Amino acid sequence: MEDLQLIIVADDPLARGWWQQLLTNVDDCTVVAQINSTTHWPEEIETYYGDAVLWDLGWEAPDTLPDLTDLSLPTLALVADDETANLVWQANIPGILSRETSANELAHALRAITLGLTILGPGLRDAVSRDVTNWPWPEIPTLTPRETEVLQLIAQGLTNKAIAHQLDISDHTVKFHVNSAMSKLNAPSRTVAVVQATRLGLINI
Repeated sequence: MEDLQLIIVADDPLARGWWQQLLTNVDDCTVVAQINSTTHWPEEIETYYGDAVLWDLGWEAPDTLPDLTDLSLPTLALVADDETANLVWQANIPGILSRETSANELAHALRAITLGLTILGPGLRDAVSRDVTNWPWPEIPTLTPRETEVLQLIAQGLTNKAIAHQLDISDHTVKFHVNSAMSKLNAPSRTVAVVQATRLGLINI
């Protein structure tokens, strides 16, 4: 899988540096630019070759948002409260997570929005006011305890070999559980399987 080319947008330079450091430790992520959110960043990101935008809105809800009508890249917003989550949701941003999220959750969510998926972090679905009751949420599959355990470990960044060692099973058995879970979740990759399982509440990150 090719590295995900990311653009970080945040008003606070310390926050920009923090997210870059956090994502640099994730194998399939590369930060190609940092942009100040007080500029006209939706236009500025077009000068970089990126796959997705990580937008940190800080700890306080902004009074207004920039014009996001012609936003050229899928964007994941990091919010601190329900008010900000709802504000961003109304702007049709496809991904919203808490600012207190982990590096692995960020990476999985960023990969998911580039695949056209919509991501709402745990607890945020009730915070947004736009109706989501008629969304085409996938039917919740039934995973075995072992499949759930394996997906949980994948979400923590473990390889198949590391999972096999931790669970004291063979690499072949791990691969069997991964493939089975991917099939049940209709996921084309391990990353999407983790995103789907998290979205459906089957695992926690």
